[in-house]
Amino acid sequence: MNRLFFNIVFCLALPTALLGQVNDAGLWTSIDLQTDISKRFNVDANVELRFNENISELGTIYGETSLGYKFNKSLEFSAGYRLIGKRRLDDSYSARHRMLFNVSYRKKIKKITTTFRVRYQTQFTDINRSADWRVPEEYLRTKIAIKYDTDKKWTPFFSGESFYRIGVDPGIVFNEYRLSAGVDYDFNKKSGITLAYIFDREVQVEDPWTNYVVSLGWKYRF
Repeated sequence: MNRLFFNIVFCLALPTALLGQVNDAGLWTSIDLQTDISKRFNVDANVELRFNENISELGTIYGETSLGYKFNKSLEFSAGYRLIGKRRLDDSYSARHRMLFNVSYRKKIKKITTTFRVRYQTQFTDINRSADWRVPEEYLRTKIAIKYDTDKKWTPFFSGESFYRIGVDPGIVFNEYRLSAGVDYDFNKKSGITLAYIFDREVQVEDPWTNYVVSLGWKYRF
């Protein structure tokens, strides 16, 4: 099953990869901490480092915290804040402030769990340091993820995500998509790692970039 997911990603990514103008290889590493503060509310905090330029430089660093509310076993709402440091051409970093609002629906049928998430995000860059910092960059993102329960410590998954820029002419612009395949491995009930390959591509612009990313994350639940 895990091999099947990787084959699907390769077949989907190959046609557009051949047409790409700007290609890069990246490494994303993260630490994620989670805890339940009640039966319905949970808190999540994570830090991520993203290396680009063929994994030769630290392009992005961010810290994020979010609060989630479980309406029932399937439906969850969450809101979060992300502070981002984005590398400039002069090797300094710009500060970006992002607010996130998510609605997720999860359904399990036998060994397959499907999760559908809709995210609205708004971001302000270099507050009080740029002429247009008051103009937010807004996106609507939709994501579907499929996991297969192997009854063992590892769980293969596949996901696809689309990015829609909103608040610009002609109103909504589809300009990026992301395909991921990988495996979750649980050391125990509290701790585990996630290893994934990500194909991230910009579309409907001149000289679109394409990122080929290896992602490695560690998670711990209190």
